[in-house]
Amino acid sequence: MTSAPKLHQDDKDSNYSATGIHNDMIQDKYRTLTYCKAIENNAASFKDKVVLDVGSGTGILSLFAARSGAKKVYAVECTPIGYTSEEIISANHFENIITVVHGRLEEVEIPEKVDIIISEWMGYALYFEVMLPSVIFARNKYLNPNGALLPSRAKLFMSGMEDVEYRCTQIDFWDNVYGFDFSAMKRKALSEPVVDTCEKWQLMTNTATLHEINIHECDEDACFFKSNFDLTCNLNQSMTAFAIWFDVYFEDFPSKHTLSTSPLKKSTHWQQTMLYLKDPLDVKKNDHVKGNIEFQENPNDGGGLIILLEYQLNDGPVIKQDFDFR
Repeated sequence: MTSAPKLHQDDKDSNYSATGIHNDMIQDKYRTLTYCKAIENNAASFKDKVVLDVGSGTGILSLFAARSGAKKVYAVECTPIGYTSEEIISANHFENIITVVHGRLEEVEIPEKVDIIISEWMGYALYFEVMLPSVIFARNKYLNPNGALLPSRAKLFMSGMEDVEYRCTQIDFWDNVYGFDFSAMKRKALSEPVVDTCEKWQLMTNTATLHEINIHECDEDACFFKSNFDLTCNLNQSMTAFAIWFDVYFEDFPSKHTLSTSPLKKSTHWQQTMLYLKDPLDVKKNDHVKGNIEFQENPNDGGGLIILLEYQLNDGPVIKQDFDFR
């Protein structure tokens, strides 16, 4: 398993200029084909419409929209990959339909209102990188009344899981390193969310819905919230972490689609986000692990998050943990 990359906002922007991250996203067939179907299966709704693509990257979503009959597409991209996307757009003969707008959405001007906003804004645990506010800014400034958003709704979920192997090799390992006390590294490891695949057999509780947003109605600070949870254990096991994932829904047009990052569905490049516990909880079937979780803006990182977690087993002591996601 790998910890989430520690990148400041300028570094994140630079990261999106490299080929590798776009390779990962576009080769994520489930992700890319869900967007493709949500657009092209609704070609009648795109015909002769004006579209805004927020954070357009290589331009793949803009190309889907143009191929589906959009009259005009504004592809807004703040990293140098936008210049490469212009070459891609020209190579596919859509330069008369798609205009790449270079810069941050909040700092550029789109010359007209739009009928549809498309964006792949989701990060790890849904809100990492905090790109949703740009979509809300675009909605408020440019979307026509009764305009469409793709996606239009999102949900964040959490379940308890076990991963004793990771716990032993990546966390408890630091207790004794060649005879030295490296417990400071253990504390650091326990403060970092881990992004990797949670296998379905590792889930050991029901699933709690942590947060849900309607993107037509939510505010720019929707990424930041506090939510209670109550998970019921379904077997006798050592619970070592919470696993977090999300679904987004494309519901504004007749052909509706869902993109899920659940461990029970196809794997995606988002995988799942794990929050490892200070100490494993030895749980029995029907035990309750309950508490609350809060997502806060990370003051030291423009796209990062601070995650505050409180939890207890049944009526036992409340345990508090903070996670620095950047």
